[in-house]
Amino acid sequence: FALQAGDLESTFAGSQRPLEGIRAHQRIQRSRPPGYQPEVAVQHDIETDRFVLTINGRIDGIFSDGDRTVIDEIKSTHRDLQTIEKAPNPLHWGQAKTYAWMVATQQELAAIDAQLTYVQLATRETVEIRRSFTIEALDRFMAEIFETYIQWATRLERWRTIRDQSIRNCSF
Repeated sequence: FALQAGDLESTFAGSQRPLEGIRAHQRIQRSRPPGYQPEVAVQHDIETDRFVLTINGRIDGIFSDGDRTVIDEIKSTHRDLQTIEKAPNPLHWGQAKTYAWMVATQQELAAIDAQLTYVQLATRETVEIRRSFTIEALDRFMAEIFETYIQWATRLERWRTIRDQSIRNCSF
């Protein structure tokens, strides 16, 4: 929500697209080395003065690469992988960084890696884009996300209060 931007481009991928994506995810997860943990559920609650925010999701995979913990987020696509590699989707990075923050916070890590693994559905080719993050950088990123979301939630709460009051004043 807090990272949405861009144009109104919409593409129809067909009714088989979700199934193709699931199969591609599973194929990549099965190809990973021993110790790869697929489909890791995570949840984190943040208390503010007005709200309790619950962030949850399912990480496609977590593994160790030497002394580094790596969050692996798999994305299936029909797009050209070179195009994606030059300009990865900011929403995908936002998801990967959020998961990385959750794991780093939970495990008290000073740094963590996040990896986007893109698989081209027609060719089955893959590209992996990995970035390293310190917990301080992820804390700053999440603080911005929380601030944007809390501002929106506050506006929504105010609007609902005004709406509900106006409804009570209506006579039928």
